[in-house]
Amino acid sequence: MSAREGPGLLGRRRLQGAAALLLLTAPLAGCERTTPSAPDLEPPRGASAAGASAPPEALAAERARASAAASAVASAVVAARSKLSLAPEESEPQGMVFAGEHLARLGGGRLVTSRSPTFAEDLSLATPGATRVVRLADDALLALGGPTSFFLSPKARALVELPRLTLLPGSTLRADPRARERVWLLPRRSDALYPWVLEGPRQRPERLSIDEPVALPGYDGRALAVLGGGALLYGSGAGLMRSEVSAAPRALGCGSPWSQPWRLLPGTRVDTAWWLDEAGRWGLLQVAPACRVVAQGSFGRSPFAAASNAEVLAVLFSEGATEGGAQAWSLAVLDARGKLLFERALALPALPRSGDDWLARTASEREVVLAPGGPWLAVGGPGAVEIWDYRRRERKLSLPALE
Repeated sequence: MSAREGPGLLGRRRLQGAAALLLLTAPLAGCERTTPSAPDLEPPRGASAAGASAPPEALAAERARASAAASAVASAVVAARSKLSLAPEESEPQGMVFAGEHLARLGGGRLVTSRSPTFAEDLSLATPGATRVVRLADDALLALGGPTSFFLSPKARALVELPRLTLLPGSTLRADPRARERVWLLPRRSDALYPWVLEGPRQRPERLSIDEPVALPGYDGRALAVLGGGALLYGSGAGLMRSEVSAAPRALGCGSPWSQPWRLLPGTRVDTAWWLDEAGRWGLLQVAPACRVVAQGSFGRSPFAAASNAEVLAVLFSEGATEGGAQAWSLAVLDARGKLLFERALALPALPRSGDDWLARTASEREVVLAPGGPWLAVGGPGAVEIWDYRRRERKLSLPALE
């Protein structure tokens, strides 16, 4: 079955986005947790003495009706909130990544690596304050976001501490596939890409420095991909733009249907890229020397997160709530030709919906990453992770929470 043939196993339309949640819950904040107590009933101004001295039975009945009405409204709010399918996540948490034979995760103030195929814990190293981890071109790791930056060489057993570089909220990190010492930093809504360069001996670099920024004319502040050959691909009001670091960007001429991507991801070759929008439409595009649509289709529902490698595209979906009230999630994987490999419901542990930051916590706990050479796929976050073998189309195991 092709992904273009319909919404798939779990595709059904639901209320989208945090905006809908706010509209539903703002007038009745807190109602979803407790049943509001009955109000003290007083006679309206100008009421007769007879009305003021109503029998106790009548007053009790009125209070019961008011309490029941408040409970019904609160229940309706809870029901609407539980059915919510979360909108596509704008920024990427980047709290876990595959590097070589390992899955690296940040959580509990530590960087933890697990070695495939058993995914037994290999290293657990203190990285206080780190919020992002990125794999470099040679499978080294950088953990960033705290008062200190940390570097881990592929075969090392200890971290190298580096001076801090400010990581702005919502910014995205992209490794340069052609230069193992360089990472691209893209601040949210910026029209420039900032290269961070490791300086000093390769196994023990001494610092991270910021090089000259690369301008992104017309960049709409949303999707950007660093392709396998090092070229940059990004969205603009004029359509998709392709840029080599040493050359001026040029419009690809893909046409208006492809001008507003939610995500751009490297494709199965250095001259291809995956395109996704917030409605769940997707395309596999050839982007050199000119734009050509290789395959296209629709998942029929909004994505939440996505990842790619040289073999597949993996997309995570928020599916509303189960009968027990927990948020449901599903996974779809397309092959290199855009054919649906499989689509599955996920058994991820429920996340609490308490507190004003529950959406941000959900985003950090629901990430999908792929091993560059396959066949591993990981979905989850610091709380728990499911590991899949996408070639066999089967779930391999679960990893516990990082404490």
